Amino acid sequence: MVAPTSSAREQVQHDVASLPATSVQAVPPESTLQPTPAAPVKSITHPPPPPIARSNWVCVARKGKPTGFPDFSGNSGAQPIMSIPEPILGSYVLDPSLNVAPELLAPMSSDDKQRPNLKIKSTGDIDVDLWVLPSTAATTTFIVLNGRTVKLRLHSMGTRPLDIRISCSGLHMQIPRDFVGALGIEADANQITFTPPVKKELAIFHDAVNGMSAFIGNSTQAGGDLPQGSKIEIESSNFVSVSFVALAKAEPFWRSLWPFKRSSRER
Repeated sequence: MVAPTSSAREQVQHDVASLPATSVQAVPPESTLQPTPAAPVKSITHPPPPPIARSNWVCVARKGKPTGFPDFSGNSGAQPIMSIPEPILGSYVLDPSLNVAPELLAPMSSDDKQRPNLKIKSTGDIDVDLWVLPSTAATTTFIVLNGRTVKLRLHSMGTRPLDIRISCSGLHMQIPRDFVGALGIEADANQITFTPPVKKELAIFHDAVNGMSAFIGNSTQAGGDLPQGSKIEIESSNFVSVSFVALAKAEPFWRSLWPFKRSSRER
C-alpha cells in the first residue's frame, strides 16, 4: 500500500474544510447518548367525586326488626323472624390519610383484625358509589361490605393498594379500568359473569365449580411488588357480576367555542 503524498493530504484537508458546518457532525461519546423515550402510557379519566365531605374509618350497620316467631311447637330455641331493613344507599369519598378523633369512631368489631377504612354491614341490600382519594398513608386501604344484594361502583382506587372483602347473596361490582390486582371468588361458577372488556384483562389461575382465583391487569406482575397490589375477595351464595365502571364523558369540543357560560340550571 502506498502512503498518500503530502499534496494529497493537503487536498483532503482542504475538501473537508470547505464543507458547510452543518455537514460535519461529531459523534457524542457513548456515555452522553440518551435512550429513546418510551411512548406515554394512556391515562384513564376518572369521574370526579361528588362535592361531599371526605371520610375515613366509616362504619354503617343496619339490621331488621323482629316481626314474630315461626310456629315450631316445642322448639324453645326458635329464632325470631326478622324484617328486611331499608337498603343502604350512598356515596362515599374515602380519604385514607384523614385523621379522625378516636372518640368519634364506632367500637371495633371482634370479627375485624384491623379497623376497616369503610365497613358497611346490613341484613338488607347495599348500593354504594365509592371514590378513594390519593393518600400519603403507608397502609393498605381496607374495605368491607356485608349484605344481601350488594351493588358497588368503585370509581377510583387512590394511590395505595386496596383490600376489598365482600360477603353477600348477590353482587354487581364495577371497578376502574386501570384496576390491577388479585381477584378471588367463592360462588357457583355457573353464576360468575364478566363483561367482555373485563375478560380481556383477566388472567385465570384457578377455576373450579365453587369459585375461582384470577388476576386483573398485567398478569406478568402477579408475583411482583405492585404499586397497586390490590386484591378483592368475594363470597356470594348466588351470582357475581363484574364489569368496568363507566368512563367520564369528555366535554363536547363545541363547548369551548360557545361564547356563553352554561347556566347553573344547565349544569
